[in-house]
This record gives sequence, C-alpha cells and structure tokens, in this order.
Amino acid sequence: MKNYFWVLLLILAVACQPSGGDEGAASGSLERSSTEENGKLLGEGYLRGGEKDGTWITYHKRNGLVESVIGYKNGSKEGPYMKADDKGSVTERGFYVSNKLEGPRVKFNRTRIKEESNYQNGQLEGARKLFYDNGKIQEEGNFKNGKRHGENKWFDQEENVTIAAEYAAGEKVKDLPVPEKKEVEEK
Repeated sequence: MKNYFWVLLLILAVACQPSGGDEGAASGSLERSSTEENGKLLGEGYLRGGEKDGTWITYHKRNGLVESVIGYKNGSKEGPYMKADDKGSVTERGFYVSNKLEGPRVKFNRTRIKEESNYQNGQLEGARKLFYDNGKIQEEGNFKNGKRHGENKWFDQEENVTIAAEYAAGEKVKDLPVPEKKEVEEK
C-alpha cells in the first residue's frame, strides 16, 4: 500500500504541475508558495495571480508526513487527489473536475477499503458500497443526483441482509423482502 502511495504521489506531482508557456505570461507569473507554523512546513505549491495552480501538498503537523496531494487549476481543485493519515497510509483517493468530485472515489481504513462510491458533478451517482473494518459488506445502495434511488441493502457482520428497501429520489418507496440468514458453520 505504501508503494502505491509513493507511485500515486509521483504521478500527481508530475501530472499536476502548473501549465507553462504563453498562457503563463497572459494570466500572471507563477510563484512558489509555502505555509509554515513554528518552523514546520504545512503545505506547498504554486500560485498564479494569487490562486492555487498545479500540485499542492499538505503535511501533517505532528510528524511532517504527506497529508494530501491535490491538483489545482485557477484556484479550483482539478484532477486526481489523495489523502493520507499520519502514518503514511492512503485514506482516500478520487478525482476533481472544476472543484467537484467526479468519477470513482475510494476511502480506506488502513489497508482495507472502507467505501467505494461514484460521483457526477459533485454528487453521489450510481453504486455505493460501505464496508465494516473487517472488510465485509455493510451497506450497498444506489444513488441518483446525490439521493438514494433504487434498491438499497444493509448487512450484519456475517453479511446477512438485515434491511432492504427501494428508494426514489431519496424517499423510501417500499420495504423489500429480506432473505433468510446464512447458516453459520461450526468449527
């Protein structure tokens, strides 16, 4: 997982560098910027005309490890991003378009996936899955325009469906039948 973090960090750093060339002269020159507190670097990146442009990296106050890597264009979040905890493990990754989440977003709990979701224009859209800390499914549902829509299910720790319902535009339409619980195998 940590190797994945450093590969992602390298890709982001290269892919999200501020654009240069003729447009730089027209829209203002680039200047490197950093934020410090008590002599500790908390963040760094580029500014163009006073707005964030290119890759911005923030650091955890406690130990200086990378906290987030986010691309910016004209002050808006743009492109892939990632967040990490103060031990260096990736906690979230996704993509921004014009300051709004777009496409798949994954959240992690150390080495396990905690949430898989999809965004369109900054709102939940399509399938979303939540997982218990042990990696088993906790919730599975669908969204449209940021609201529950279609079949949604909730599971117990043994992955038995405990609640099932159909939604339309965020409102529960009806309860759905819940299957019989799985037999627990004795060891």
